[in-house]
Formats: sequence, structure tokens, C-alpha cells
Amino acid sequence: ATLNQTAGLASGSSFPSGVTANTFVVTDGSGNTATCSFTVTVNDTEAPSITCPANVVVNNDPGQCAAIATYSVSFNDNCVGATLNQTAGLASGSSFPSGVTANAFVATDGSGNTATCSFTVTVNDNEAPSITCPANVVVSNDPGQCAANVTYSVNFNDNCAGATLNQTAGLASGSSFPSGVTSNAFLVTDGSGNTATCSFTVTVNDTEAPTITCPANVVVSNDPVQCAAIVTYSVNFNDNCAGATLNQTAGLASGSSFPSGVTSNTFIVTDGSGNTATCSFTVTVNDT
Repeated sequence: ATLNQTAGLASGSSFPSGVTANTFVVTDGSGNTATCSFTVTVNDTEAPSITCPANVVVNNDPGQCAAIATYSVSFNDNCVGATLNQTAGLASGSSFPSGVTANAFVATDGSGNTATCSFTVTVNDNEAPSITCPANVVVSNDPGQCAANVTYSVNFNDNCAGATLNQTAGLASGSSFPSGVTSNAFLVTDGSGNTATCSFTVTVNDTEAPTITCPANVVVSNDPVQCAAIVTYSVNFNDNCAGATLNQTAGLASGSSFPSGVTSNTFIVTDGSGNTATCSFTVTVNDT
């Protein structure tokens, strides 16, 4: 009698993962036969292997609150047909936002064995914001004021949302700026701590002259037995800014002894910006 295998693999063979049916027939010299069969089941219990890259750290792309990042994830299995799936994060070549993005992957073979790996992509925003102050402002004082209301705008921008603007010196737009020079400085800060600054000045020129009022012309008689008369008077002045000064450029001071005849008296008031105003009057002493 002879034995023949009609299906399956010979003993000692490398049986593939899965089920292999093995069948045998024995035949004697008279042609009588008998058969038997059995299966060899090979269970794949070996998990795939998977390798993620090291954590990735990059700077933002210019003008963007993100960066294009590429990477590769490698996997292998003892059996063909394993598949790779991303369970978190963004695909290679994507634009990764500023901050930290966690990326996770799972490799699954045909028998349901799995392996996982993960890594992070960190995009650092190292781009400073932009800020633009106006040109230096020069204005005249508002009428009757030692100041002027001035409005202005400061523009800023950043590649990422959330930048904030702070004034570090000077006065806010729309304020009453005093006569003279006021320095104004601004600081813009983004969410990553990058900063930019700008500054400008507001100069308010006091172009308003002071006011001055002299008395009307004075006419008096001589003091008894004097060829003169004591005369008092007052000169009033005012200015939109403090600090104006009054000077007499001709004549005699109030309370002086004015001689017989006509004395011309002239005054000038000068403010801190050099603006002036004048007035004059006469004192006439008649010898009666």
C-alpha cells in the first residue's frame, strides 16, 4: 500500500498564518483506498513594530502663525497586510499651528495585533509684531488754552492673533496735550512674549498773544507847591499760559511823581513762548 498527500503541506514545512487543510490517501495493491485529513492553524500573535520620529520643534513660517512640518512613521509586521492609521494630530506636510500638536499612530495587522507610537510637533512663534506710530505732531494751542486736544492712531499687527497694545509714556489720543513737547511711547506684545515698540512726540506751540489793558489817559493838576503830581494807576494783563511777565518800556511807575506836562507810559507783556502785547497811555499834569 502507498500513501499520498492530496492537500496541504508536508510535515516539517513552514505553515503560513491561518488554517491549512491537509489530506492523505492510502491505496493498496488492489486499488482499495482510505483517506484522512486534519488542519494546521497558525495563529499570528506577534504585534507589528512601529517607529515615530523624535519630537519636532520648529519656528513659525514667516508671516504665519503656523509652520509646515514633514515627518515619517515607519512600521513593519511579520505578516503582510498591516495597516497604519493616524489617531491624533495632523498629517505630514500639514500646516501645524503655533503651540504643541500631539500626533498618534496605530499599526494593525491582519490578526488584529496592534502597536502604537506618538510624538509632538511644537511650533514656536519667534516673529515680533509690527507697530506703526504716527509722525511727530505739531499743533498750535486751542484758543484760550495752554494746551490742545490731539487725536492720533497707532497701528499694530502680528502673525498670531491676540497681540496687545500698551502705552508706556505720554497721553492717550484725544487728550488735552499741554504746551510744549510730550513724548508718547507704545509697546505691543504677542502671546509668545515677542515685542515691538514705537514712539512719537506731540508739540503744542503757544501762538496766542497775551492780553494787556492800560488805563485811560490821566489828566491831573499839580500837587500844591509842586511842579508835579503823584499819580497811581494799574495795568492789567493775562495769558492763556502761566508765567507771562510785564515790563514798562517808557514812562514812570505807578505812585511816581509825574512832572508837569505830558508823560507817555508804555508797557509790554511777554509770555513764555515769546508772544507779546503792548499798551500805552499818557499822564498829563496841568500846573494850575
